Amino acid sequence: MEFLFTQKTRYPRDAQSTFDPHTIILVEYTFISQEFQFCDKNDTDSISSLSQAIQSFDDAFLALKIADNSAHYKIAEQIIPNDKKHRVNGFPKDSYHIAMIAHKTRLRNILRAPGIDPIEKALLKQRYANLSTGQNGYLTKQRKALVN
Repeated sequence: MEFLFTQKTRYPRDAQSTFDPHTIILVEYTFISQEFQFCDKNDTDSISSLSQAIQSFDDAFLALKIADNSAHYKIAEQIIPNDKKHRVNGFPKDSYHIAMIAHKTRLRNILRAPGIDPIEKALLKQRYANLSTGQNGYLTKQRKALVN
C-alpha cells in the first residue's frame, strides 16, 4: 500500500495498460480505501463521499462477477431498460458503469479545486483516465458475455 504514496505517477499508469476492468477498479478501490483511512474523522463530507464510492465499487465488483458468466449476464441484460439513459454504447449501464461514471465525476470535482499540488493533479488525471480505460475494458467483457 505504501507504494501508492511513494511512486504515485507510475502505479496508476501501469494499471491503465492492462485494459482489465477488474485490475483498474481494484487499483482505484485501493486509492479510495486509503483516502478513507487517512481522512479526518470530522470531515463528514469526505467520509460520506468516500463511503458512497466504496459501496458503489462493491456493487461494481458484483457486476464484474456476473459478467463473467454469459448465461447470467444475458438474463441481467434483459432486465435493464433499452432506452439511452440505461445504456452505455448499447450495453447495460449496470453497477460497473454507474460506479465509474460517479467516481469520474468525483475526481473531476477534486481537479477543479484550486491549489492542488501539480504531482497530485497529475495523479488525479491519470486515475481519471484509468476509469475510462476500465469502462472500455468492461464494454469488451459485456460484448463477450452477450455474444456467447
